[in-house]
Amino acid sequence: MSRFASRKYRFLVIAYGLAAVAAIWEIGGDIHNDDDAPTPELLREARQYTMDYSKVLKNLYPESHRANYYRGVTALYDNPPRLEEAFEHFQTAIDTGIKSDEQLSYHYAVTLVLLDKDSEAIEEAVHQWRWNFPRSTSPDPRTYKNMGLPTKGPSDESNYR
Repeated sequence: MSRFASRKYRFLVIAYGLAAVAAIWEIGGDIHNDDDAPTPELLREARQYTMDYSKVLKNLYPESHRANYYRGVTALYDNPPRLEEAFEHFQTAIDTGIKSDEQLSYHYAVTLVLLDKDSEAIEEAVHQWRWNFPRSTSPDPRTYKNMGLPTKGPSDESNYR
């Protein structure tokens, strides 16, 4: 009887044995093989062929809200800042009707504050930003009135549509 039982499970034992050998081979291999890691020279060469996302977007969709946002941010953080140009780009982007872009709403409100536009326009922009993004951790844009340009805008966790 024991001889019959050993024949019955022979194929199963062989299959599990081969699987165990293959698993040991895979796990026991050189896990930290740095030969496949790209060298600094290769990374520098690869960077020559990659484009910045904002440049690609501006070239492919020049009238999109995101392209106008990038133009506005470029003007806003230029040295010296071109606030009027940034305002025009942000205004064009907002006029597309987009409401799901926190960075756009925030930088638009900051630009209004820095340009010292009328308080009604500033209050409306801040209200729209707070209405659409009530959980934002960014400081109130009106705080930049005496401080100058922000060094960092809202997080990139917004859902861009």
